[in-house]
Amino acid sequence: MSVDRQDLTPLPDLLHDQPRGGPVREHRPVFLLDSTRPRTPLADHTDRELRFRQLHRTDPVEAARLAVLAQEAVDQRWQVYEEMTTRGPERFPADARPVAAVREIDDPDRR
Repeated sequence: MSVDRQDLTPLPDLLHDQPRGGPVREHRPVFLLDSTRPRTPLADHTDRELRFRQLHRTDPVEAARLAVLAQEAVDQRWQVYEEMTTRGPERFPADARPVAAVREIDDPDRR
């Protein structure tokens, strides 16, 4: 059974770049966020899970401390994501692996 390539539905772009057909800009964002910053605090979600409720029952002080740390981590991650949207392609490394690892993958007999 052969498949005609014209019948295949194109897959969506996984790496979002400049929109197709848009004006050519000097600075093209490499990283675009698909969603907005979370509107509800993390605690609204963790309160629904048994493991977090159980921790709150057994050690409320520690549960509150960990909840603050978790919310700070979420906020910090979003700050990093939002900052990444302002970077140009030159600020993203082409390959983040160490040079030795790249050589080993490219030439496995070279050891």
